[in-house]
Amino acid sequence: MDSEYEKIVDDLFGLATSGVPDTRARYVLGSVDQYKTEPVNWLWEGYLLRGRLALLDARHSSGKSRLVIAIAAAGSLGVLPFTQSSPDAPVKVDKFRTLYIGSEDDEGDIRLAFEEAGGDVKYLVPYNPATKGALQFSDEGLEQLESMIKVNEISYVVVDPALDFMPKDVKQND
Repeated sequence: MDSEYEKIVDDLFGLATSGVPDTRARYVLGSVDQYKTEPVNWLWEGYLLRGRLALLDARHSSGKSRLVIAIAAAGSLGVLPFTQSSPDAPVKVDKFRTLYIGSEDDEGDIRLAFEEAGGDVKYLVPYNPATKGALQFSDEGLEQLESMIKVNEISYVVVDPALDFMPKDVKQND
């Protein structure tokens, strides 16, 4: 080894000067060639994958809640939000149901925002822990959430704000 730096790099990543990873090194992760691909199942093509986590983060009062409600409202009508194939024709998709888990607004306020966005209220399922019981993103809480999704045939889940549902040992700004 020519330098202490090369020794550290070799120890951590197994690269050193050879450029070939040493599989015994602590931080060698491998490459994507070892994984199989699966067909993509879109909820909103190009933006939201069905069955996957998408996180929306922005400053307080910047319109996050209204944005996710607009997406849910469009989905309740079977159209893609913010897209049109022509000026008067929205792009059609399968209608989907939304589970809106929120701790800041009551069910009536969520319904009002959803209706203002043009949504069909039969496709919106609200969950407010103040009225329906606590829900935490712990092992037990995630099992409960999975059951709610299956029983109510949910395709889109909104958690607003997500930090309110984290286990107590997860702190904001950590």
